[in-house]
Amino acid sequence: MSAKIAGDVAGRRSGAAAPEPKTAAARGPGPDPRGAVAPAALRAPARRPAPAVFIHSSWRTGSTWFWLKFRALPATLCYYEPFHEGLAAVTREQARRIGPSSWASGHPAGAPYHLEFLPLIRRAGGVRLFVPQIAYDWFMPAGGIAGRLRPQELRYLGLLLRHAARRDKVAVFGFTRSLGRLAALKRHFGGTHVFLYRNLWTHWASYMAQRRAGNGYFVETMLRVLLHGQDGFFAAVAGRALLRATARGRLSMEGGRALPAALVEALSEAELFGLFMALHLYLYACAQISADLCIDVTRLARERDYRAASAHKLSAATGLPLDLADVADTPQAHWPTPDDIDWQEIRENFAFAVHTVDHRFDGRRLMRIGLQRLAETIAEMRISEKYLGRARAEIATLQSERDRLAERLQEAERERDALAAALARLTQDHKAAHTAHARPRSGPPSRPRRG
Repeated sequence: MSAKIAGDVAGRRSGAAAPEPKTAAARGPGPDPRGAVAPAALRAPARRPAPAVFIHSSWRTGSTWFWLKFRALPATLCYYEPFHEGLAAVTREQARRIGPSSWASGHPAGAPYHLEFLPLIRRAGGVRLFVPQIAYDWFMPAGGIAGRLRPQELRYLGLLLRHAARRDKVAVFGFTRSLGRLAALKRHFGGTHVFLYRNLWTHWASYMAQRRAGNGYFVETMLRVLLHGQDGFFAAVAGRALLRATARGRLSMEGGRALPAALVEALSEAELFGLFMALHLYLYACAQISADLCIDVTRLARERDYRAASAHKLSAATGLPLDLADVADTPQAHWPTPDDIDWQEIRENFAFAVHTVDHRFDGRRLMRIGLQRLAETIAEMRISEKYLGRARAEIATLQSERDRLAERLQEAERERDALAAALARLTQDHKAAHTAHARPRSGPPSRPRRG
């Protein structure tokens, strides 16, 4: 990190004001300034932007809506998913075009996502100083979840911070690939770090809704983090999943299929949910310990008092006026039965995760946070089942009746085809008989009778 960047970062971390300019008196005697325009040295120093705001979340948690709350403020310059893999090759035309309406995002209407990056995109494409490894290969810092950022990450984020500071704006980062790096980002850059999360049962239902609609990106991304995140716990969990899929003979890499996509197809939904919980309980517990503010989007949508308190805390911490009144957490039906989920394995995985990092974090606190998230997930699952269980039973009954009717239809079609074939044979026989009867007999002509 250069001396200039280090100075900027240190100033932001400490919150120290810029040095006072020398006054005219300090420079020595001069003309009486009364009645004259004050020279530049006597004017009030330019206001330094407030420290940057870092929003950390997983995918499908309402993070885009939350980030848009900051983007709407004139004092901010907001970067959308600064660790997104697409920034390595994004073009200026794409940055002007791709937004919430470009896909079935469910995001609020708004301008294209990456407009703030436009001045930093090279003519050939790609954001300056962004390298592809930032997205997933460096999902965890060097040395693990409590480690340090790489020099390339420091240079890249330093560029974004300077770009905002030159415009006298508060930099706001809306991350979805930073949960493993939250502590490292806070240690290096200071600022205000907000951890945004959603009840994990409704969160998973959103993943599945996207998958049913043909978009497997989010489930595959989860596997990509576990397979390439360079973390001991991730490697253990992903390795077990690979062994299961391989032992069943289901893991197919045909057609050049990437390993995350192949593993998604090889595992059951209950097993995928177990991986989802392993990833998020681990990351969420560590993030909650490190963040300045933790916001539960599910509670934000359901509890008015919690929403008002959260808005007040956010405004106090960032110095920015935020209105969260339009928050919504629309639950999506999770039709597959949860009976196959191995909750005991989920608990054991999390206990193992805590064991791998309890020398760097407060292990007891991590356990308390993770078990609370797990209890909230199970409670939400039970509420969902209260309403969906009966509907699922009705669906099963209707599907059984549909299958029975389908079998009867197939039987009726077979009888119809047999009758049609018999009718065709009878028709053919009838035609043959009619043709034979109508044919004239051969022989000598008859003689006429005499009178």
